[in-house]
Amino acid sequence: RAESAAHFPLMFTLVQLAFLNAFLALLNLLPVPPLDGGQILLQLMPAHWAARVEGVRPFGITIVLALALVQALALLVAPITVVLSQVITW
Repeated sequence: RAESAAHFPLMFTLVQLAFLNAFLALLNLLPVPPLDGGQILLQLMPAHWAARVEGVRPFGITIVLALALVQALALLVAPITVVLSQVITW
């Protein structure tokens, strides 16, 4: 028991880093043009739609910040939390 308590700070830090890494990966895959998900979206769309979506590029970061402010990004965090909690308790 004392051994596991000694490793708690390391395990806590590793779990927090895994959570942060998974969140940033999902954030980067949002289909907003300056992010990687936006580039994937542009490649999958028909050319005339992609041209319209490309016009959103200057406002992409503002869109991501607005999503964060209205707590929409919390929807991305919930599945990560469930998976990580399952992995940790396994």
